[in-house]
Amino acid sequence: PICFPVTIQGGISRMAQYFEENQYGRLVMNIHDEVIVEVKDEYLDEVAVFVEKTVADCLSYFLTRIRGGATAKKSKHWKK
Repeated sequence: PICFPVTIQGGISRMAQYFEENQYGRLVMNIHDEVIVEVKDEYLDEVAVFVEKTVADCLSYFLTRIRGGATAKKSKHWKK
């Protein structure tokens, strides 16, 4: 469905705006169902909550009977 990329793109745009306004870090890329962000250590917890909520909000468009979820993990590099 065409709404999938639009919904995800809305979440990505929301994250990019958040980082631009707050200067906590930057959105590096998104890969399928993952979002890679670079964050200053002192803002890690706050940004993790924001990213998890934003991804869950995007998923809720499709998951009408259950709440979507996401988990943020700290790492020095991207890993699958």
